[in-house]
Parts: sequence; C-alpha cells; structure tokens
Amino acid sequence: MCPSSQLALVLALSLGLAQCRHPFTFLDVGLQEFGDCLRSNNLTYEEYETFESVENLEKLLNEAQVELKYKCNIRCQLLRQPPSAQWLDAAGRMDLQLMNATGQTALQISSCMEAAAAEPCAYAFHLVLCAHKADHPVIDYDEEEEQQEYMDEDYELPIPEGSSDL
Repeated sequence: MCPSSQLALVLALSLGLAQCRHPFTFLDVGLQEFGDCLRSNNLTYEEYETFESVENLEKLLNEAQVELKYKCNIRCQLLRQPPSAQWLDAAGRMDLQLMNATGQTALQISSCMEAAAAEPCAYAFHLVLCAHKADHPVIDYDEEEEQQEYMDEDYELPIPEGSSDL
C-alpha cells in the first residue's frame, strides 16, 4: 500500500472512531454520586443504561427528543465531577478554563453554546453535546480500572419499582 493510501486509511479510521465516541464517556462520578443523581431525577439504572446506550445515540444527540429528567441527570453528574474535571463554574455556567479547552476546541464549544437554553439542565446537557461535537475531552479510558472501581464499591444502584429484589 502506498504511503498516501495508508494515511487516508488512518485518517478515515480516526474520523470514524471520533464519530462513534459517546458524549458521556468522560463523566467520572463515584457509584454513590451516580446513584444519588439517578434517585434525585427519578431514574432507574436500567432507564439510564438504555438512555446512554449506543443504540440510543442518534436520539440522544437530538436534544429535543431528550426528556428533562435525563438532562438533569447529566447536569447532576457534571456538578459532581472531581475538582480537576469540573466544567461548570459556581453559577453553573460553562468555564472553558476549568474544562481545559483551548484554541479551536474552545472556539467550537463557545460557538455551539450560543444556542444553549437558559434552563440549567438543558444548558448543561447542551454543553456536553457541544464538547462532544468539538471532540473534547480526549478520553484515556481504562476499562479494567473502571470495573475494579465498581467492584470495590459497596453500594447498590436503585431498583426499578415493581422489580423483585434478588
């Protein structure tokens, strides 16, 4: 394969991976906080799992189709991010410096946020989608570390009403 063909293949794969990335992968709240966000927005773990599934991604990216309780859940998780991963200032507004967004990425996010609603949950949800569109942040995800974190936690997620407790 000639070098230009190899470069084209690498670029196509990179663009494909960026488009497949999920908007909520960067959220890093503990299991306790995650459960608190679910409960405070009257969501079950199963509902959230369906909401954030790859199969639901197209609907999720169309904000008008997303119920407010899901947007509020994302806002709740944003507010509970560790200090080094905060995106919202004390007033609940986007802070590009806290986000570590610079250059073209910061410009893309700022431009996208011009269309954000004033309602706090819709605003936070829109911010996550704007960052996703700008391919921010770059995630260094370690699945084994994530699984171990949940195995180490002694916490149960909310069970949907009407389900039997196994």
